[in-house]
Amino acid sequence: MFADPDVIERIFNGDKISKFTITVSKYQNKVEVLTTGLTIDFKGMLKIVFSEPNVKGYILKEICEELYYTIVNLLEDKQTIEIGSEIVNNQLSRDAFQSKKSFTQYVTTIEENLIKRIPDKEEEIRDYFGGIKLDIK
Repeated sequence: MFADPDVIERIFNGDKISKFTITVSKYQNKVEVLTTGLTIDFKGMLKIVFSEPNVKGYILKEICEELYYTIVNLLEDKQTIEIGSEIVNNQLSRDAFQSKKSFTQYVTTIEENLIKRIPDKEEEIRDYFGGIKLDIK
């Protein structure tokens, strides 16, 4: 999830992520027995939805148990937040300006802060930053 620049941008912007979909694979004896879309929905009770309808029940049970115990372990591990923050910060610094929306947000913040600090140069500052914003659209 954290490898996706859109997710990092949403986290940076303070968006609440209430549902996400990933692709998971199940292996038995080093042989892939299942690849499916997995949607996790945090609204209300935790809901896990598999996109592959033709999977044997015992395989789904094993996957659900593994996911459940992984989530429980992450919730109980005191380092989860620290590790998650580190991943997000590393990814954010790597992808910060790949998104035009994020770049525009950074530039606008810098522009407004400069105008507050140097109010008599507002027109020059707006002219300068207006050109940068036009270049990235």
